[in-house]
This record gives sequence, structure tokens and C-alpha cells, in this order.
Amino acid sequence: MGKYAEITFVDTKGKQSYGTDKVYFTTFADLKSQLKDDYGIDMNKHRKSKMYVDTKSGTKEVGYVLNRWGKYDDTGKRFPEEVWISFYKSSPLQLSEIKASKK
Repeated sequence: MGKYAEITFVDTKGKQSYGTDKVYFTTFADLKSQLKDDYGIDMNKHRKSKMYVDTKSGTKEVGYVLNRWGKYDDTGKRFPEEVWISFYKSSPLQLSEIKASKK
């Protein structure tokens, strides 16, 4: 079963999300390295808090929210940004699970 993190970027000044990516990883150290290399996200540097989701069986920790300064591409001005990092497990599906049913 594979593991991946969904990374969502949020402009907290403009109050909108502007991008989502998936990053597949094997270890947390591997993920931290990929985040730093690909997105400039340093899990040890940026202020972070835990992300939670409520389920029928209780509240679960599912990721982190990091706070940092982003930069607008068009003006170069800085803005407060949140980076939501949520974790998932994936497993292969059988073709019969995804084929469209015939009518």
C-alpha cells in the first residue's frame, strides 16, 4: 500500500486556495526532503499545527498546517500563506472496480 501527502496552498490574505499537489513517499524523512527540494517547505523551520478530522469513531490527526510567507508571481509581493499537508494511504484497485457499468 502506498503513502502520499496532499499539499494544498492557501492565500490567507486573498482567502482562497490556489494549488494542490500529491507527493508520494516511503518514509517521513523522504517526504520532508521532497517538500524542501520541490516546494521550499522546511518542516522544521515553518510554524506548524496539527490538522484534524472528525469521524464516527472520534477525532483523528491527519496532517499539518504550516504558516509561511508566499510571493505573488505577477507582483513579487509577499503574502501570508498556509500550506495544508494531509496524509493518505492508497492501494491498487481491480479493473472491475473502475469499469463503467453497461446500461
